[in-house]
Amino acid sequence: MSKMSFYALGLVLACGLGGLFAGARMAAAETFKEHFEQTYPLSTGGAFTLKDVTGAVSVTAWDKSEVHVVAEKEVKAANAEEGRQRLAELRIDATAKPGDLRIDTRFPHQNDGILSWIGGGTGGSASVSYKIEVPRNVKVNVVTVNGALSVHGTAGDLRAETTNGAVEVAGVQGRIHLGSTNGAISAVDTAGSVVAETTNGRIDVELKQAERGGKMSFSTTNGGIRLKVPRDIQASISANTTNGRVSTDLPVQARGNNNKRHLDGDVNGGGGRLELSTTNGSIDITARQ
Repeated sequence: MSKMSFYALGLVLACGLGGLFAGARMAAAETFKEHFEQTYPLSTGGAFTLKDVTGAVSVTAWDKSEVHVVAEKEVKAANAEEGRQRLAELRIDATAKPGDLRIDTRFPHQNDGILSWIGGGTGGSASVSYKIEVPRNVKVNVVTVNGALSVHGTAGDLRAETTNGAVEVAGVQGRIHLGSTNGAISAVDTAGSVVAETTNGRIDVELKQAERGGKMSFSTTNGGIRLKVPRDIQASISANTTNGRVSTDLPVQARGNNNKRHLDGDVNGGGGRLELSTTNGSIDITARQ
């Protein structure tokens, strides 16, 4: 047998053993949780930042000059001692400065060695979910990798981004940037300007008031786009899809060669740029009732 054949056989055996050990380890694992709750001062007009890795995040505005953080740490472990150790390694670090609060979720680094991999490791077995209340008029920046995001009622600039999960906002005012890769984006009862980007998921946005002269964009690859705007909005629209259609009930003064998959024109004399694009899905732009 050649060296390559021996190597391939060894790799197959390692993979098989790794799967058996990992499966047995996960089957025997228990779930351990730890509650975290803290309040931090933050004045109106300040900035709040949260960085997470795995876990859902919910942010809600309230009329207090402080941030209330409630978190649930969760790990899987073979026994109580290991569970306590992993919970201790999974840290929530707060950095508070005048007018600025930052929360960082610190996940422990995992060994990349073959023995750790065969033994099942702990990757993906830990999460931290958050429920947070912030002053209404603060800037909010929330980022996670695996988890849904929701934000309600804030009146400062907002950036909310995840990789695997949906993004939902409601009653938010300001410059709003929403992003996901694998997840839908929904924004209702918003005011200001919105940028929404995802790859696999639809986009639904409702603007009750649009920032004059600003640029807004809505982009996905696999999903439709539905946008509701004020009937008196002044905007220059560019909407494109590959597999779907573009429709609107707004009074668009068309430019160039438009068809069912492409729309380019001005609404109410034109104004700020409004760009919508998808590959697999339809685009509907309607006046808000």
